[in-house]
Amino acid sequence: MLIFRLLTSNNRSIIGKPKPVDWIKELEGETELAACVTDLFKEWGIQSGIKEDYVKEICRYGACELHTVASFIGGAAAHEVVKLITHQYVPFHDCYIYNAMTGSSVTLKF
Repeated sequence: MLIFRLLTSNNRSIIGKPKPVDWIKELEGETELAACVTDLFKEWGIQSGIKEDYVKEICRYGACELHTVASFIGGAAAHEVVKLITHQYVPFHDCYIYNAMTGSSVTLKF
């Protein structure tokens, strides 16, 4: 989510004015995006770094939604609707996070 925040922010020097998501293809390389993410982390006071795999994945698909991720999230949402309609199972609490890089997911209750 933090990388997407960087991609959609319009106050970054690399982005300038808001543009379509195709601007990512104009980057000279993943190192420039990684540097922007590192700067954003410093700005927000986050101590940990970003995995290189995450930056490569964002550059690979041009910051748009992959169909496999969209279908998984759609299936999870449909599963929750069935739970609500049938009243047989307990639906998610508050927040559902899916990590497409590792294929893992977690539900959180705040």
